[in-house]
Amino acid sequence: DLLIGFPIEFRFHKEAMEKKENVDLVQAIIAEKTGSAIGVNFVTTQADGSSASINKGSLPAAQADDKVPDIISEAMNIFDGRILRKD
Repeated sequence: DLLIGFPIEFRFHKEAMEKKENVDLVQAIIAEKTGSAIGVNFVTTQADGSSASINKGSLPAAQADDKVPDIISEAMNIFDGRILRKD
């Protein structure tokens, strides 16, 4: 699954994205762009990037391994994203 974090001040946006039609849309776009069906989950994050459900170290986008599709790497770079956990 892809975990997408929203800063606590954007809780409204997180809640909007959790609506079934939005989850389905995000999953469809990811599947179209990557060729893989990937589930998505949304969390709120604190200023340091942590949340109650995420308390492990993270990797900056630049340290992501080659198995991350280019579209995901590009999104991480645009949004200053990072990989919080790989399962």
